[in-house]
Amino acid sequence: MTIFVQMKISIYLLLLFSLGVFSSFCQDNIQESRSIVFDKNIDDSIKLVHISQISNYYKNSTKYDSVLYFLDLGIKVSEKSKSLSSYELDFMAKKGWLYIHTNRYYEAIVQMRRLGERSKEVNDANKLAVSYLNIASVYVLLNEVDQAQEYVNKVFERINDLNSSDQKLIYGVQGQIDRANNNYKSALKNLFYARKMAFENDEYYGDVDLEIGFVFDLNNQSDSAIYYIESAYKLSPNHPDNRCESAISLAKIRIKNEDIASAIDLLFEAVDLGKKIGNYDHIKEAVSLLFSLKVDLSGRVNLIELHELYEEAIERAYSQKETQEFYKNEYKNKVLESRAKTKELKLKQKIKERETESANERKQFIIVVIFSLIIISLFFIYRLRVRSSRHELSLLLKEIEFLKEKIEARSFLNGTARSANKVNLDRAVIESKLNVKLNDTDWKVLVLLVDNPSLTNSEIAESIFLSYEGVRSSLKRLYNSFDISGSTGKKSMRMNLILATLGYSNEQVDLQQKNGH
Repeated sequence: MTIFVQMKISIYLLLLFSLGVFSSFCQDNIQESRSIVFDKNIDDSIKLVHISQISNYYKNSTKYDSVLYFLDLGIKVSEKSKSLSSYELDFMAKKGWLYIHTNRYYEAIVQMRRLGERSKEVNDANKLAVSYLNIASVYVLLNEVDQAQEYVNKVFERINDLNSSDQKLIYGVQGQIDRANNNYKSALKNLFYARKMAFENDEYYGDVDLEIGFVFDLNNQSDSAIYYIESAYKLSPNHPDNRCESAISLAKIRIKNEDIASAIDLLFEAVDLGKKIGNYDHIKEAVSLLFSLKVDLSGRVNLIELHELYEEAIERAYSQKETQEFYKNEYKNKVLESRAKTKELKLKQKIKERETESANERKQFIIVVIFSLIIISLFFIYRLRVRSSRHELSLLLKEIEFLKEKIEARSFLNGTARSANKVNLDRAVIESKLNVKLNDTDWKVLVLLVDNPSLTNSEIAESIFLSYEGVRSSLKRLYNSFDISGSTGKKSMRMNLILATLGYSNEQVDLQQKNGH
């Protein structure tokens, strides 16, 4: 055994030992993290860090059921507090990405929609845009380009909320949609822009080069197609899925150019990569091409084993499609169920709204009726009061006229007839009755009112060259002097003032007649 071989064996054993130690170390760390996660006395923020570590560990171990369990646990713990909403959104996004990774596309759409709704609730613009971006990407994978375009448009409305990597991705998705719609010019424009962004930010752009190569190939620009597919292949050693697809595409080109040996190498590489990533569609396509070149394989592979691999690939691919179809149908059933519930809720809400509207209309009608009745009642009360007031004033005016006529008749008999159409009032007698000395202004106002009860304050003011406020003050003094209350209304007060004055005058006339006899 040579020293070189011994060294290789030693290195191999050392690597195995290192992997064992690392695996043991990871296991110990995971056990410690699990104990922290399920410890009720530890703060939620610390638990969430360990939940994230555990989910990443199980993802790398391809234990996806365990990943889902801990992601759901993380969502449940983080949704308790608004301060932990960033963790909640991260776990929701990871759950959606896991569904995409395991080809559960329709469940991924549901999860990303939930992420979008939650992002709106906590005002996280970045995660909202990311949710739309991922939904668009899934619809592209499902070849449902109309739905993909709908969500791409939503992302472009919020493109400034995305980081550079995600901005590159959305232009790439738009390019794929354009390719599916045979709009090659627009597809190349968007894809080259995505490539430029990735290149400027030192990010991987092999996936974009592969898409550009596909567009050139569809547009019958073979030289450009070869250049970009080769570029994608060279850039993809650390991206197995992209490397596998670009290897198959490059092999097809090599077959066209009759470079069979190179094509066979590429196809074997694609088969190995397909096994690693579990993409049996790629394996099936690569093996099918190898069978077409079986004459040139020259003993490099057992054809029976290759055929068995092809059969297995077909079976696994079919199984994957069946699984995808199952999730698709399950998703559709859930959507239909959700739509039915939504429709039922909307119907109930509509009925409730109508009932509420009807109740409000009844209330409004009752209020209008009551208000109308109150207005009508007030109107009739007002009319009755006006009529009563008018009737009362009419009676008072008649009484005043009667008293005036009585005074006039008695004055005529006594030889003291009315002068200048005025009732002869004895100021001294009235002042004696009231036991109050009236000033000249008050007397003038009183005489004018007795002579013409319908005079307004303004008219009285003009007649005796007095201000309006002066007339009001004079009337107040007269009401006080004659002890006339203000509760009966201004017109009634005036009439009562005149009646009182005429009453005193009548008493004086009666007294004079009695003394004359």
